[in-house]
Amino acid sequence: MIRTIFLDLDDVCNTLAPSIAHFMGCPIRPDSYDGYPGQFGYATHNVVNHFLGTEHTEKEFWPALPQSLWASVPTTDFFSWLLETCRLLVGEENVILATKPILSPACAAGKMEWILEFCPSWLQKQFSITTCKERLAQSNTLLIDDREKNIQQFCTRYGWGIIVPRPWNHLSGCDPQSHIASCLKKFEFTHKDP
Repeated sequence: MIRTIFLDLDDVCNTLAPSIAHFMGCPIRPDSYDGYPGQFGYATHNVVNHFLGTEHTEKEFWPALPQSLWASVPTTDFFSWLLETCRLLVGEENVILATKPILSPACAAGKMEWILEFCPSWLQKQFSITTCKERLAQSNTLLIDDREKNIQQFCTRYGWGIIVPRPWNHLSGCDPQSHIASCLKKFEFTHKDP
């Protein structure tokens, strides 16, 4: 029985990848994955290089992103539904944001700003900023994340996972909200199903 749900922040609760590409000048809307090339995986700097003909390296690209960008990423179109669904399944006190920062103070601070700006008050103190999401795993926990590796590592530690469809994973092209809703039906939760 699932008692706690961990929600990934970037590209689950918000639209980080297209926002970064848009910020850097790519012809991609900040709130949509339409036209976002999945062949580059999670390497957003390579998406930018692809569109703009630049030669950004990962090492210099990520730390250069300003705090204001991390703080202002649009929410996904299913964010409110996701929060309400998870709240009904396990209770407010058992929904926790789990986000991996890059090694940049601007990133962590921007994520904190984002949480305060876009999340309801009941969720604003329920987060984990960690590079090791798998350490949060227990047999009664569920991680909802767009990165397959994160889900695999979480499940290796006896947690459960749902992959959110994105251009860079094997579920590319699936509707995220429909997929999550379908997957949630496979679990038993501490609260009544919504």
